[in-house]
Amino acid sequence: MRIRLINWHWFAVTIAFASAPVHADAPSSGIVAAQNALAQTRRELQQEGFKTDLTNFDFSTSPELQAREVVLISTLTNRLVIPFPGQPNLMEPTGNNQAVVAWEQATLRLQSPSPWGVRDLTWENFRQAINQREPQLDAACAAILSGPIQFDLDASAGNYMLLPHLALLKDLTQTLIDPALLSLHDGNRGAAWTNLMAATRLVTAWNPEPVEISHVVRFDNAGLVFNATWQVLQTNGWTDDQLARLQHEWEAANFLGSLPEIQAFKRASDIKQIEQDVLASPKPDAGMYETERQVLLFYRDREIEFRNAVQAPTWMQCARCPVSPTTFYSHRSIIIGDDSKPPWPCAEYACDCRNMATVCWDWRLKRKRNAG
Repeated sequence: MRIRLINWHWFAVTIAFASAPVHADAPSSGIVAAQNALAQTRRELQQEGFKTDLTNFDFSTSPELQAREVVLISTLTNRLVIPFPGQPNLMEPTGNNQAVVAWEQATLRLQSPSPWGVRDLTWENFRQAINQREPQLDAACAAILSGPIQFDLDASAGNYMLLPHLALLKDLTQTLIDPALLSLHDGNRGAAWTNLMAATRLVTAWNPEPVEISHVVRFDNAGLVFNATWQVLQTNGWTDDQLARLQHEWEAANFLGSLPEIQAFKRASDIKQIEQDVLASPKPDAGMYETERQVLLFYRDREIEFRNAVQAPTWMQCARCPVSPTTFYSHRSIIIGDDSKPPWPCAEYACDCRNMATVCWDWRLKRKRNAG
C-alpha cells in the first residue's frame, strides 16, 4: 500500500488563490459599519418626517396648469423680433426720498444706456417696441388672471432638473410692466391696471418649485412689480374695489413659507448624486458612505433653521434667526450643494414688496377721507 505525501506548499497556494476573490469582493468591516450607519440615519430622518429621496417629490401639474403654461411659453415666440431698446428707469431719484413719475415725462429715461448709446427713449419708439408683442401679451394676461401658476417639472432629475421658465418669467414680468407705463402716459387707465394686475399675479400667483434660484427670481420680479405699482399709484382714479384687490394679492402672497422645502429637495438631490458616484466608483470606500450620511444631517439642520426662521412672528425676528450657508464641504474635498448665499436678503426685499398691501390700504383711507 502506497502512501502519497501531500505537498503542503502547493496546497496552501491553491487555497490562497481559491479564496482570494472572496476576500477581494467582500466589504471590509469599516465599509459595512459606514453602510449601516447611513441606513440608520436615513431611517431616523424618514421617521421624523424628513424627505430623503427624490421619489418623495412630485412637481407634475394638472391639465389646467399645463394649459396655462403653454400660453405663457407662447409669448416667447416673437419677443425678440425687434431688439428691445432697454428697460425704463421706474425709480429715478429726484430728491430726498423722491422719484420721478416716469409716465408724466416728455421722454422715457432708461435704466442704462442702450447698446447704441441712447439714454432717453421717445414714447413713439417705446410704443413700437411694445406693439410687436401685443397679441401674445393679451393672451398671457388672460391666462395669468385666470388662476394659479405652476410649471410642470421632472423632480426625478434632481440637481439636473431643467428650469427654462425662469427666463420666461423674468422677461414676461418686465414685458407686462412696459405697456402699463405706456397706458398711463396715454391716459388709458383700464389697460394700465390690467397689465399691472397681470404682472402682480405673475409674482403672487406663482407657486415656485423648491429650488433656490427659482425663489430668487420670484423675489427679483417682486421688486420690479413694486416699482411699477408705485408708478401706477401716482395717478388718481382707482376705485376702492381695484385697490382692495391689489391689497389682497400682496396679503395672500406667501414668499417665505416654502423655503424649508428648498433644503429638503436639495438634500434628496445631492444624495442621489452621491449614490450615482458610489455606483460609478470601481472601489467604494467607507468615506463615501460617511459623506452621504453627513449630507443627510447637514440639510436636516438647514431645514430646521429655515423652519424656525419662517415661523418667526415678525420680520425682525426672522432676520435674526441663524441660517448657516447652504453649502456642504465634505472632509473628502468633495463639494456638495452650491455656494450661494441664503436667500434672506432677497426675502427681505420681498417682504418690503408685501408692504404694498399697507400702501393700498392707505390709499383707500385717503380716498374715503377725501370723499367725506
